Amino acid sequence: MSVCRNVLAITLGTVFPWLLPAAALGDPIRVTSGLATVYSPSEISGATLANDSGFFISGDGFGSLVFAGGQIGHTAALNGDFDFGFGGPHGARIDGTTYSPFLLGRLDFTSTPFVLSAPDANGLGHFQTAFTMTGRVTGYSDRNRTPQSLLFDVGVFGSGSVNGFAVYRPELGYLPVLASAAYSFAPAEVSATPEPASMLLLGTGLAGLVARKRRQQ
Repeated sequence: MSVCRNVLAITLGTVFPWLLPAAALGDPIRVTSGLATVYSPSEISGATLANDSGFFISGDGFGSLVFAGGQIGHTAALNGDFDFGFGGPHGARIDGTTYSPFLLGRLDFTSTPFVLSAPDANGLGHFQTAFTMTGRVTGYSDRNRTPQSLLFDVGVFGSGSVNGFAVYRPELGYLPVLASAAYSFAPAEVSATPEPASMLLLGTGLAGLVARKRRQQ
């Protein structure tokens, strides 16, 4: 009987963790709300990262938009990066703990390519496309950001919709040095739950294993 219980415990311990969401400390945190603004060329801007689980980081730094410009009908992208580290202290909430940290970190944005459309009557082109983001943010208790004052170090990722604009001049096309983009994070998709048929199959397999051990004994 003890052999049966041991086999059952090992089986449950091996299979069931795969059915549960990953929640280990240090895992990258998904950003599902907030905004980051970047410019071309690089300018002081701000970013706010948050989700519905209580995670929150807000701070300023330098944002830089990588936008090549071009003529109407050309394919372009609104890729960019944002570097925390200007000013502070800022606001942050990690794993239920609230901080007033001095931030360092970088966010990298990659957008889906799109076709440059005609500008409006004011010579501005307005664009919208999807993006993905990955990054890392660290918080420190002192302005010098020494290793001894490290409060947290978190990886982040997310996706959403980016809205941008650029100046258009008929003789030059869209100018890459006169553009900006605002990256808005979208809510996460609903996580898939195990199908009833899969759970039934798992339960049937475990029951068969128990019955087989009993017959052997």
